[in-house]
Amino acid sequence: MIFENYGMRFIRLAKEHLELVRYWRNHETITPYMENNTPITYEAQLEWFKKVNTNENLFFIAEYDNQCIGLISGKGFNEKKSIGEGGIFIWEQKWLNSFIPVKLSMALIEFSFIYCNFEQAFAKILNTNKRAIQFNKMLGYKLLPKQEGVLNQKYLLRPEEYLKKRKFLKSIIEDIKQQPTLIFSKEDVQSGYSKYFIENFLRKKPIENFPELIIKRMKNA
Repeated sequence: MIFENYGMRFIRLAKEHLELVRYWRNHETITPYMENNTPITYEAQLEWFKKVNTNENLFFIAEYDNQCIGLISGKGFNEKKSIGEGGIFIWEQKWLNSFIPVKLSMALIEFSFIYCNFEQAFAKILNTNKRAIQFNKMLGYKLLPKQEGVLNQKYLLRPEEYLKKRKFLKSIIEDIKQQPTLIFSKEDVQSGYSKYFIENFLRKKPIENFPELIIKRMKNA
């Protein structure tokens, strides 16, 4: 499964991505911002993938300008609830001080809230990661009660809070055409995942004033 919007491309995590993710997850520029910064072995990465590669989780490789720049995680979704825990880490350092993180976050949040039926999103941020805290507050995330003194603090985002911030967010990114597109692979279709996802997660119509979601199949599907 692939989602595209704001010039960003999200490719559902597959086995062939694991060594790339493991390399960056173990990199010295990334580990200080992780609660568990123990080096991850290939075997441990493979076991982790087996656990998260289910219908209840959505992990994506983030791609911009034909380059893999980071990992997006979404955990704990199912058809009985519309809430889950999300996370982003961008390993390509040259984009950190650009508008790319904003576009990436907007594309992800709008996929979740505008085109899918998720009503809340959680994020965990180390209380020492001041940059990430400031960035997530800019998106509309709010610190939950009783998190003072907690190392890995829990934040909550609701659609209405994001929509309050969206006008400002759009004003600070360069103008780019919105064309939200969801593309299912042959494997998605054959396994029944595309049908499951459409029936359980996609909204029948997006929120007013947002463009319609284009749904496609890959040519070989």
